[in-house]
Order: sequence, then C-alpha cells, then structure tokens
Amino acid sequence: MPASYREIFSTLEQAGVLPSALAADLIAACGMRNLPTHLYEQIDLDRVVAAVDPAMVLNGAFAQWTLDQLGGAPATAEAPTHEFPAGPE
Repeated sequence: MPASYREIFSTLEQAGVLPSALAADLIAACGMRNLPTHLYEQIDLDRVVAAVDPAMVLNGAFAQWTLDQLGGAPATAEAPTHEFPAGPE
C-alpha cells in the first residue's frame, strides 16, 4: 500500500497504468504541495505563484487521464513537462 502521494503515482506508473511522463510530473508536483503544508514560515510566494499555472495544466491532464480510465478509453493524457520547485518529502 503506498504511503505517500509520490508512491501512489509511482505505483500506478510501475503497474503500467499511468503514463510515465504524467507520473513524473505528478511526483514532482508533490514537493510543491508539501511546501505550504510543512514549511509555513519559509514559503516563497513567488515560487508558489509561479507554480500555479503549471499545476493547473498538470491537474487538468490528470483529470482527463482519470476520465479516460473511467470511460474505458486508453490513457491519452501526457502532461507537458513542467519544472516544479523542489520541496521536502
């Protein structure tokens, strides 16, 4: 059973269910999610603002992939690769 968000996406990728590029971007985005969750006093608002647009695109790609899976259609969502600011595990 995956113990973290990163492990969920990694497990789906390793099972051949989630496309590798989408999994990699979702795993990278997990660090950004952890930033405001765990480092309240050290948040760099410029980094957070810069990550919003790529996160919206990525979340849209993941939502489309999920809809494709629910509809039985082959996964077609390959999210554009975006650089997310590194964050803690």
